[in-house]
Amino acid sequence: MNMSGSFIPYAYPVLILLLSLFFIYRLKRGDIDRPDRQGTGFIYAGLILCFFFAVATLIQQWPGYEELFLEWVYPVLEIAMFSVLALGLIFFVIGIALHFSAWGDRLGETENYLEKLQLLEHVQYQCRQPYPTVELLDRVLALTLKALDEDTGAVFLFVPQEEQFNLVSARGLTDEEKELLRHYPHGRNIITEAIEKRTALVTADFRSFGGKAQLALTKFRTLAVFPLVSGKSRLGALVLFSPGENRYTEDFLIFLAPLVGWLSEKLEVARLSRDLRQSIMKLENSSAESVAVFRKLERITDTLAGSSNASDFAAGCIGLVEATEAWLLGLEQGRLKFYGGTTSPESLTDRFKSALVDALAKGKTVVLNQEETRGQGQSQVSRSSVLMPTGTAQDALLLVRKGGPMVLSENSLKILAIFAALAGMIIRGEKEQAISRTRRQGFDSVTQSLRFPINGADFEDNLKRFVKHIAGVNSPSAIVVLYRREANNLVGIYATLDTPAVNELSLVLGEGGSGRAAALKIPDAAFGHAGVSRHLMPLNEENLSALRTLLGERQTPVFMGDYPVLIDDQSGYLITVFDFEESPGGDPEKHQLLAVMIGLYNLRLEIHSIRQAKAKLPPVSMTFQERKIMTVADQPVISDLLSSMCRSLGYDVLVAAEGNEGLALFEKNHPGVVVIDLATAASSGEVETSDLAHRGLGILEMSARMKEISADVTIIGLAGWGISLDQERLRRAGIEHILRKPFRLEQLAELLDNPRYFPKK
Repeated sequence: MNMSGSFIPYAYPVLILLLSLFFIYRLKRGDIDRPDRQGTGFIYAGLILCFFFAVATLIQQWPGYEELFLEWVYPVLEIAMFSVLALGLIFFVIGIALHFSAWGDRLGETENYLEKLQLLEHVQYQCRQPYPTVELLDRVLALTLKALDEDTGAVFLFVPQEEQFNLVSARGLTDEEKELLRHYPHGRNIITEAIEKRTALVTADFRSFGGKAQLALTKFRTLAVFPLVSGKSRLGALVLFSPGENRYTEDFLIFLAPLVGWLSEKLEVARLSRDLRQSIMKLENSSAESVAVFRKLERITDTLAGSSNASDFAAGCIGLVEATEAWLLGLEQGRLKFYGGTTSPESLTDRFKSALVDALAKGKTVVLNQEETRGQGQSQVSRSSVLMPTGTAQDALLLVRKGGPMVLSENSLKILAIFAALAGMIIRGEKEQAISRTRRQGFDSVTQSLRFPINGADFEDNLKRFVKHIAGVNSPSAIVVLYRREANNLVGIYATLDTPAVNELSLVLGEGGSGRAAALKIPDAAFGHAGVSRHLMPLNEENLSALRTLLGERQTPVFMGDYPVLIDDQSGYLITVFDFEESPGGDPEKHQLLAVMIGLYNLRLEIHSIRQAKAKLPPVSMTFQERKIMTVADQPVISDLLSSMCRSLGYDVLVAAEGNEGLALFEKNHPGVVVIDLATAASSGEVETSDLAHRGLGILEMSARMKEISADVTIIGLAGWGISLDQERLRRAGIEHILRKPFRLEQLAELLDNPRYFPKK
């Protein structure tokens, strides 16, 4: 008994030390603020106090302990030891209780998170088909309300053109309430505030709805607004209504966050796809319009090569900017004169003719609208007209459209300017009653200029041949110089007169008449010796010296014209014409002819550029055979979402549900990037490849095998947040990047936007 009694005091500290080591081992991970560390301080404090009690008990067994203190001290020590033991046990019990309570809270959070994922996967699965936007929102709203046991909700979409939110879907609201909610106010309100803060908001104050919209919410006490945003795009908002107070808590808002994020990305993908299709259609329409106008120009110039009849030319202009009538007209001694048209001038009212006189005197492009009053006193445009000056005298081309106003784009104005310049030639021919040899040659030259090649590989050589053709339009003594634009300089590269002096020309953009024409991207000309001298005067001494060498001992040119060649709406080249002999038809007519020829050349370059841009765009189906991505995921929700995101970014997507199928598709198609959901289960069947058959192929095995087949492939792994990954195993399997779920479209685009994956050809 004595041995047993003496052994117990030694056992106390040993047991407490072992218990302390056990708890230290179990609680050593994590920060003290984490849920699984709550109560740790109480546990450690309790164990330390118990250890002090055990040490004190051990000290009592030492020989001579009874003689260490006065007699009255021993009862006090006993009370102190008992208090230390009691306090230690209390701390220990409190710590254990707090620790298990924290684990209970964490279990509740985990269950809440699983419920969020289940709701998201259910909605994604039910909405996996490519529904129209309104039908998609209606289905999502119905599924969400049913899952949350809610009755009333609505979805508003932002309309950029109107700068407001429109009601597109609603549940639990009467038809009258829906109609009232359609009058949602402009400006700042609860939805715009939620979008600016990019967070869900709860309110019981409905004043921001205002007016009729506020009347629709009289039976509700609170509402929750979930903004639908993606990047900088404001897409809309999901709104839930409740007749009770304090229905929507912070946990409720957090619970719906994943669903709202998924819906925002779904709407953004649909918007981007729609915008791309509209861009492609717009480009196709622009290309078709330009080609049609180009063919019309070709037919007209072919016809005009042997005729100068103003009425025939006017008839050829029908259809331009939807015109139904056309005239060539001008001012003669302040009076209106018609040279020819598609109908009799008698059909025009005196008031309209008076407006034409004022417009011709100004010498600028003018659009005239004639209104008429219909029933109930409403006015509308019955005829619209555009008056384009020809650039000589006070003459112009008049186009009239019956019914509706004319809409003139920048491209339309360019085309009309070319037709107006041709009309000016016809008018001058009408004035002289015959076409001179120069004019015939001019029309022949215009027709020939339409057939000059403009292919990209030999562009500069073809342009030099075009410059030679231009020289033939002028007198035999004329000199034509070609400049190339380099940064802000115009550098001489070619001249019809074989001399190295052309290489010494280097004009600053904006310097002299030539530099000004290139900077403004419009033709410019100077007539007469004095006019040309003034045109050249601003040039620096080096350029003037080079020009004197180029022009030789001849007198100052009587004509100088500068004509920019536009590439992608920039002055890529400049053609300058120096002529020493006056033209039989007059130098202004020569300038007009050259402007038409080079204007046609620029128009053909623009059409060529549009065709090249169209060729580089993806078709409406948005598939790019040379930009292949393969996705591997066994969950349909993840597979559908991932493939949709990749297609919206312009990639051709191959889809596999497990490792065997993925390896077979990879060996057959060799995509540049493979995106794998690391949670995909191992295969259960076989896959036949060129050299072996794999059974039960796992994701990492599949990845490693792909790297063996093609070392250049980039493999991206998808993993959920908080999941621990063995980085070394992933590296050996060839997985280069990890994308954590849920991820945004911008994150995937940034990861795929690497020229190493899809090098440009």
